[in-house]
Amino acid sequence: MSHRKQITINIVSQIVSFAVSLAINFFLVPFTVEKIGKEVYGFFGLANNFLEYVTVITVAVNGMANRFITVAYSKGEMAEAKKYFTSVTVANVFLTAVLSVPAALTVLFLDKFTSVPAKNALDIKVLWALIFIMFFVNLIFSRFDVAPFAKNRLEITSLVNVSSVLSKAAVIALLYLFFKPYLYYVGIAALVSGLLSAALKVFFKKKLMPDLAFDKKLFDFGAVKTLLAVGIWNSASQLSQILFTGLDLLLANLFIGAYDMSLLSVAKTLPVMIIGFVGVVAGAFYPSMTICYSTRPKEDLLKETAFAMSLCGLILSVPVVGIAAFGKSFFALWLPSMTAEEITTIYILTMLTLLPQTLSIYIFPLYQINTLTCKVKVPALVDCAIGAINVGAVFLLLKYTSLGLFAIAGVSSLLLLLRIAFFVPMYASSNLGVSKLAFYPVLLKGLLLNIVMFAAFYGIKSLFPINSWIMLITAAAVCALLGYTLGFFALFSREEKKKVTGFFADKFKK
Repeated sequence: MSHRKQITINIVSQIVSFAVSLAINFFLVPFTVEKIGKEVYGFFGLANNFLEYVTVITVAVNGMANRFITVAYSKGEMAEAKKYFTSVTVANVFLTAVLSVPAALTVLFLDKFTSVPAKNALDIKVLWALIFIMFFVNLIFSRFDVAPFAKNRLEITSLVNVSSVLSKAAVIALLYLFFKPYLYYVGIAALVSGLLSAALKVFFKKKLMPDLAFDKKLFDFGAVKTLLAVGIWNSASQLSQILFTGLDLLLANLFIGAYDMSLLSVAKTLPVMIIGFVGVVAGAFYPSMTICYSTRPKEDLLKETAFAMSLCGLILSVPVVGIAAFGKSFFALWLPSMTAEEITTIYILTMLTLLPQTLSIYIFPLYQINTLTCKVKVPALVDCAIGAINVGAVFLLLKYTSLGLFAIAGVSSLLLLLRIAFFVPMYASSNLGVSKLAFYPVLLKGLLLNIVMFAAFYGIKSLFPINSWIMLITAAAVCALLGYTLGFFALFSREEKKKVTGFFADKFKK
C-alpha cells in the first residue's frame, strides 16, 4: 500500500473513531448527569485527573517506548526491538505493583482530602477503585499497541478505540436502565472497555508483528535506563500539563465546592474531546514521521511536518470555531436539566478552555519533532515553569478575588496560548536546524482563517432560529461546508492542494 494512501486511511479512521466517541458522549453525558445528579458527576472527571498524576511516573518509561521500538524495527534490528518491548512490559508490571499501594490509600481516604458529599462517599470510592484498576490494566498492556504504530496501520488503533467506546456505552446504558443509578457504574463500564481494549491490542500485535515477541531473557535494565534518561523529561512535561489543567477540578472542589467542580467538568467535555481529536489526527502522521526520520533526509521530514500542520488545521478548525459560534445554543439543547444561568457559565468556561486550541490544532505535529530528535528537556523545563506560574496565579485569584471558576479556566488558557504561539514553533524549528520562523506562515494563515470563519459562522447563526436540533444541525452543516471550502483554499499552496485531493481520492480507489 502506498505511503500516501496509508496516511489517508489513518486520518479517515481517526476521524471515524472520534465521530463515534463524540456521538456516544453526546448521549452519555446528559444521560449520566440526569441519572446521578450534577452535584456528583464531577468526581468522574476528578478521578481521571488523578490518573494524570499517576501518569507523571509511568510516562517516564512509556513516553519514548514506541519511538525506540519502531526505529529499531524499521532498521531491521529485531533483537533491539524485542529488548525494548520486553523491558518496557516488565517495567510496567513492576510499576503497577508499586503504584497500587498509593492508589488504594487514595481511594480509602478520599473523603479526608476532598469535599465529598457524605451520602455519595461509598459510591464515589468504588468508582475511583474501578478507574484505578482500569488504568493499571491499560498500563500493563500499553506497549502492545506498538504494532499498529510501527506498521503505520492506525486504522487498527481506531478500531480498538471504537470497540472500547461502544462497549463502555453499552454497559453504562444497561446498568442505568435496569438498576438503581450509581456513579460507580461508569467505573464498571470503563473497566470492561479497558479489558476489551487490552485483549484487542494483544490480538493485533500477534497478527501484525508475531516476530516481536515477549522474551523474559531479553529484559535489560540498561534499556529501561535509556528510556528513562529521555523519558524523565516527558514526565516533566506531563507534570506541566497537570499544573496547567490537571489541577483545575481539584482546586474547584477544595476552594469552591463539589457543585461548581461538576459545572467545570461538564464545561471541559467538548474541549477535552477536541484536544483528543487534535492528538489522534496529528497522530495519523506520527508513524510516517518516525519512519521518515529513521530512513530519509531531513528535508523530507520538514515537508511532512509542514503538510501535517496544514492538514490538521483544515480538519480541526471547523469544529473548534463551530463550538465558539454555536456553543451556547448547543449546551441549551444538550443539557435540558441545566438552568439558563448554568448554561451561560458552562459556555463561558468552555470558551476559556478552548481558547488555546485555536492555535494548537496547527502546531500539534511539532511535538513529534521533539520526540524524534530526543530533545524534550527544554520544553519540559519551560512547561513546568509556566505551569507553576499558573498554579500560583490561580491560587491568588481564588483567595483574593471573586472570579472563582473563571480564574481557574482563564489563567491556564492564556498561558497555554502564549506558550503555543511563541515557544513551540521556534523550538521545533531549532531542532530541525531551520529558520525559527519556518512554521509561522502556517500558523498565521490558520489564525486569520479562524477569525474569518468565526465571523461567517456567527453571521449564518443569526439567520437561523436555533431552537431545535434540526435547526442547529442545518446551520452547522452550512457552516461546515463553508469552513472547509475556505480552509482548503486558504491553507494550501497549489501543489499542496493536489496532494490533499490525492490523499482523499486514494480513499475511494479500490
